[in-house]
Order: sequence, then structure tokens, then C-alpha cells
Amino acid sequence: MKSHRTPCFVALCLAGSAIAAPAIASANTPDVAPPMPRVELVAPRDGFVWASGYWEWYGHSYHWVTGTYIYERRRQRWIADQWEQANGRWQHLHGRWERVEARARLLSSAETPAKTR
Repeated sequence: MKSHRTPCFVALCLAGSAIAAPAIASANTPDVAPPMPRVELVAPRDGFVWASGYWEWYGHSYHWVTGTYIYERRRQRWIADQWEQANGRWQHLHGRWERVEARARLLSSAETPAKTR
């Protein structure tokens, strides 16, 4: 005998998540602007980049997350965490790596271009 409870349970879970999703999203996107970033004085370290600290929203207030050194990546640059305002609410954009295209090397007036075959 087949049970008809499983499809009903799945449908109920999906309906509940659809109702809860907007509430969760609005809890993580405050209508209060974040404070100005704190100044962090750091020394350069070979092989590392500094990921600046940022303000994180915890439901009813902002809390500072201290920056940290992260391993450098070849041909990439670190884009720091930031806050962006949209439709009267603030959204946290997490830090990320961005690919950097290699620049063409400029020749000095004394150099001649390499011959192509």
C-alpha cells in the first residue's frame, strides 16, 4: 500500500519555505545604513593581500568584522566587502577575487618590435 503522506509533506515544506524566504531576506537587508568603515593600519606582507574589515548585520545592529591577510592570487585582485543600497534597503556584497587582464608591454623608443612570421 502506497502512502500519500510524502507528497503532502513535500508540498507543505515548499509552501512554508516560500512564505519564510521574504522574511529571512528582509532580516538580512537592513534599512539602516552601515557605519563608516574602521581604519585598519596594516603592514604589507609578501604573498598576501589585506582583506579589509567590514560591518556585518546581525538582525538588529551592525558588528565589526576585523580584516585579515589572505593568500595572493596571480592575475587577480581582491575586491573588498561593501554595502550597496537598493530600494531603501542595504545589501552586503561579500569580498571576492576579480581577474586582471595582462597588460600589453609598452616598447621604449629604443626597442624595435619583434618580427612575426
